[in-house]
Formats: sequence, C-alpha cells, structure tokens
Amino acid sequence: MKAIIFVAILLCCACQPLSAQDANFHAGLRLGGGISSNSNVDRILVSEDYYSNYSLRKRVLFVPCAELFFLYKPQGNLWGVEAGIVYYNRTARVRYDDRDELNYTLSARYHHLGLAAYFNLYPFKERNTWHVSLGGRLGANLSPENLSYEGNQEDAKFKKWKYPSVEETERVMRSKLKGRPDAALGGGVGYDFHSGICIDLRFHYSLGSTIKTETNTFNWVECANHNWQAELTVAYVIDIK
Repeated sequence: MKAIIFVAILLCCACQPLSAQDANFHAGLRLGGGISSNSNVDRILVSEDYYSNYSLRKRVLFVPCAELFFLYKPQGNLWGVEAGIVYYNRTARVRYDDRDELNYTLSARYHHLGLAAYFNLYPFKERNTWHVSLGGRLGANLSPENLSYEGNQEDAKFKKWKYPSVEETERVMRSKLKGRPDAALGGGVGYDFHSGICIDLRFHYSLGSTIKTETNTFNWVECANHNWQAELTVAYVIDIK
C-alpha cells in the first residue's frame, strides 16, 4: 500500500492534471471500499441434513480497495484501456445457532494483491461524462489462513459433549480451510469530472472457489464456493506527458 501511494505521488509531481486533456496516456490512484460475501460456506461446515433445528446465516462485511492504474484513451475516441496494480479483500462470515443454544461465528478475510484490467466505453466524447467498464482482476492471496472463530462450546452446559476448545477449533480451521488465489470478472459504471476526479461503482465475481477444504476429522467438506464484491471508489487521474 505504501509503495502504491509513493509511486502515485511521484507521478503527480511529474505529470499534468487531466484537465489539460491533451494526452492519450493517463495515470491514477483509486481508493474506496464496499461489501463482500461468500456462497456455500454453510455447506462446507454442515454438508448433510443429518440433524435439524439449527440455522446458518451469512453476513456481508466491509472491504477496502486501492489501485494504481494507467489508462490509454486516444483523444476523441469512445474507448479506453485501463490496467493496474490492485489491492482488495474477499470475506466470508457465517453464524451457527441450534436449539440447544450452541452457537459460533466463523469469519474469514483474505487480502489480495494482483493485477486488474478493464476495457472502458465512453458513450459521450465530452468530459464530465459517464463510462462503462468491463474486465477483471487476478490476485495472489496474501493471508490464506486469516480466519477467526468464536463460539460458546466451552460453556458448562456443553461439557458432556466434550467439544474441543475455541482456540483448538480455530487452529484446526485455519489449517484445514485455506483461502485460495483469486480470478474474477468485473464491471461497472463511472463518472469522470473535468477536475480529474473519477467515481466508479464496480462489481466483481470470483470464478473459482474462495476456500479450499483439506482432509479433516470435523466432517467439513470440499464444496464450490464463490465470492462477490461491490465497491465504490474515487480516483484522481493525471495526464502523462
């Protein structure tokens, strides 16, 4: 993150604002955040209907994002190509409750660093206008074991069941439920201001599973599970001379 901001400052010192609009090449820094959720984590944890009277509920979590990007947009054309280095998160959270008052919450937050690329369409040639983006991103998973577990199985009323401790359960989950690298398709809409400020709303959907289940004795199973992220960002774009 510090490296991205440092490079962006250097570019700002060496280049002119986008308002000049007399260049085909541009550079920018995009910052923002949004929400993320993951499918089928409940099916990983409870794969079969061998008991009832329980519930598993998904939750969405806030995710930050940042991107240092370069944009090629020939003057007077209705299209542009954008590519850059991107940091983003994928998250998952489920809460389990049953009739015996046993409950637990599983949360995962995976930090990704990778490359993003988009093809931008500009329906109007003038600035201060809308654009549509289609593309995707690839991200290495920097924290494949970044998972937390909270539960009440250590309460006295559950002693007869001999559940493992919360600490032990979390340790095993981190070793058996691993976050995977990401490949996602994405797109959205944005608005460009004459000042060089750009606002974008984009949605990404991961093509592969977010979590890989390794062999374990807890009956957790491998199941296709996909993540989505919806992000609102603000960027400042400058011309490159």
